[in-house]
Amino acid sequence: RTWRYTLEKPGDGWMRPDHDDGKWREGPAGFGTRGTPGGAVRTEWATPQIWLRRSFELDGPVPAGLELLVHHDEDVVIYINGVQAASASGVTTGYEEVPITASGKAALKPGANGIAVQCRQSTGGQYIDVGFAAVRAQKDKF
Repeated sequence: RTWRYTLEKPGDGWMRPDHDDGKWREGPAGFGTRGTPGGAVRTEWATPQIWLRRSFELDGPVPAGLELLVHHDEDVVIYINGVQAASASGVTTGYEEVPITASGKAALKPGANGIAVQCRQSTGGQYIDVGFAAVRAQKDKF
């Protein structure tokens, strides 16, 4: 997927769907530095922070078990339609399921939606990629 991104701190409200990101760059995910464990870098990112945005369509109601699928190095905050929907800190070496907050799920609506991501890096490799996954409940086997 192609995202709009900036490496310079954007203005207030950057995470809202109506924010003008027309001067932001465009690039495919994932974002980071080559050699970051587990990262498939398609757009180079080597500054302390990155801000990402893209729109997406939701056909029908919010799927049951919807979660975020996130690979991050280092700290990440994720917004859906301007509402903070998730955050995670530290480093992952692959994609992990991250629950969406109740307010984040409530912000989703059929039709056009927006997702915005801020990722912070302090040392070592760096990487960010975010998507959605509908997770099925697993039944215990006895």
